[in-house]
Amino acid sequence: MTGYFAFPPPVAGMSNSTTPRSPLTSSAVGNQSLSAEQLMADESKPSKQSGDDPQSPNRRLQEEQYQKRLERERQDVWKAELEWVRSGGVLRDVRGRRNKARTEILRAEVRLQNEERAILTRWNTYEERWRKLLTSDDLVCWMDIPWPVQDPPASIEQLTPAAISDFLFAPLKVREASGTRKDKLRQALLRWHPDKLAMLISRVVDMEDGMVVEGINAVFRCLRELQDVDKTH
Repeated sequence: MTGYFAFPPPVAGMSNSTTPRSPLTSSAVGNQSLSAEQLMADESKPSKQSGDDPQSPNRRLQEEQYQKRLERERQDVWKAELEWVRSGGVLRDVRGRRNKARTEILRAEVRLQNEERAILTRWNTYEERWRKLLTSDDLVCWMDIPWPVQDPPASIEQLTPAAISDFLFAPLKVREASGTRKDKLRQALLRWHPDKLAMLISRVVDMEDGMVVEGINAVFRCLRELQDVDKTH
């Protein structure tokens, strides 16, 4: 005997699926080039009842809740798209066509985030090296000093105003960074003042003490030069 499955006919006006489409499941990840507004179901909007006063407290509360939900879903879509592009994916529109413009926007964001992460990592490493150096009693050589430049300098000649400026002010390029150039310079001048580093200098090995002292003085001169330049602008 041959059997078969019987399915009820679809009700007019209803889709075959009763599962609502969320911003993160409405399409394959590679197709996430839709805006959050397009991806959200229409029923998420606050319903308008006949005679409903748009200025009523209840109506305003519904609208505020809707806007908050809309913003959360925008952020969810943005994060999902960003991670997809970060992993090498390409965004597509609802018809499956490559969305080159949107993909390039997100690639630029990925590059910017990577750059900001690298800047903060270098700065945090610099601060941590200073903390360890000042809480230790070990002997110190040239390479142990956290010089304020991106790459460890091999000589005093590499401690230039330009190199120090690039490193010192780089964290200010990071979005949501706090502080100003003036703040950075003031903190650096206090840290690199030769008198304040007398104890550190006393721990430098004999063969390199002259070079380290010259390096500290060079950094301090560069910082004063940068400060003078800022004062004239």
